[in-house]
Amino acid sequence: MAGNIERRECQRFEVPGATVQYKSLWFPISFNGFSQPCETVNVSKGGLAFQCRSKMERGKKLAVRLIVPGEEPLNLRASVRWCAFSWESMTYVTGIEFAPFGIGRGQNPRETLDHLRELEREFGEKELPPPPSKRPFDPLRDHLW
Repeated sequence: MAGNIERRECQRFEVPGATVQYKSLWFPISFNGFSQPCETVNVSKGGLAFQCRSKMERGKKLAVRLIVPGEEPLNLRASVRWCAFSWESMTYVTGIEFAPFGIGRGQNPRETLDHLRELEREFGEKELPPPPSKRPFDPLRDHLW
């Protein structure tokens, strides 16, 4: 076996001070309120990971409020992809995937995707310039003597 293969298509990045609140989505309406703020581990255009006290089952549908200091909260629909206990933080870390972005029922607004792209530009890794191209070795020009 070749090991784990990274399947994520979106860059993950940390947003200092960002928190998330969540609540379960029960069809057609959720009557429970949002959770207390939970610390985010990382964010991407496709989802996020956060620390919480409760274990969540894969596939659970959530309404999520991403709170970035100094900005209006982003409200998103998402589903739980994974949940694991962290001995380091003594909490569960939960990874969620955002519902598709668009104008259809159950989708997240496209404007929210635009805002996530802005966060990625601000907090994501900046692309390094490509390395200078090296010409192929030519024994007549690049002699070793």
